Amino acid sequence: MKTSNKKLFLMSITQLIAGIQKHFASASVIVANQTYTGPQLVAVLQPLADLVSATTASRAAWQSDSAAETKAIAQANEFLSSLQQAVYAAYGNAVATLADFGLPPHKRTAPTAAVKAAAALKAKATRIARGEVGTKKRATIEAPATTAGTSPTPPAPLAPAK
Repeated sequence: MKTSNKKLFLMSITQLIAGIQKHFASASVIVANQTYTGPQLVAVLQPLADLVSATTASRAAWQSDSAAETKAIAQANEFLSSLQQAVYAAYGNAVATLADFGLPPHKRTAPTAAVKAAAALKAKATRIARGEVGTKKRATIEAPATTAGTSPTPPAPLAPAK
């Protein structure tokens, strides 16, 4: 007997047991070259039904526990991230101390040549855009970034302050 679904398999075993108890209660049957009485057949099938029921129940419990674990981890992630930030804030990059917490030291990555070139280009464009104005006015002006290889074009001059 082959079934692809455990529910169907369990249902068929249960129905077989019920049928055996009803029709073979006092009779014998030959199965696989052996003679069985009704109670002997039930004794063979009942442990199988019990195991299928138990694994189905334990699978449901595992799925419930797994869902609870996933939810708990999702809720704890923000707290754990904040805790790690607090440890980094307290101890900086002290390798030995961070190792006690199981945390690696922060690694500073050096900017690439393209990033440096873009920053220099933007700084040059900003200097041209600001022109000669006061510090408060200069802080509010920022030039848009330009692509590499092109020089920034200065904007129209600002009206002199009165």
